[in-house]
Amino acid sequence: MTPIKPSHATVDANHGQVDAERWDGLVPGDVGEAVSYPMANATSLHAFGTFGLSGVCDIEVSNDPQGKDETFVDVLTFRAPTLEALHPPAVWVRPRMLPAPDPSITVTVILLARRIP
Repeated sequence: MTPIKPSHATVDANHGQVDAERWDGLVPGDVGEAVSYPMANATSLHAFGTFGLSGVCDIEVSNDPQGKDETFVDVLTFRAPTLEALHPPAVWVRPRMLPAPDPSITVTVILLARRIP
């Protein structure tokens, strides 16, 4: 399966920069393409959409420099709309939707990474 590419935006904020990565329309079985913000001072993840009764979105991280698939581990699990901080920062971050029988499940995940020079 091909990883779902996120859209990207950057905003210059007071004394720093905020990067946003957005994976839209994730359905059961989808895996988001991993993004890297190892130097972020603060990273948060927001998941929202239709989770139904069986929708589960895991947030996976890897500290492997190449981001090899087998090095990713689950650190957060979303079963409903949620906003969570990611502690500690990781080299690579991606969402993964677990398989589910409900075809109405569709989730969007946004990663916000703040970098202060």
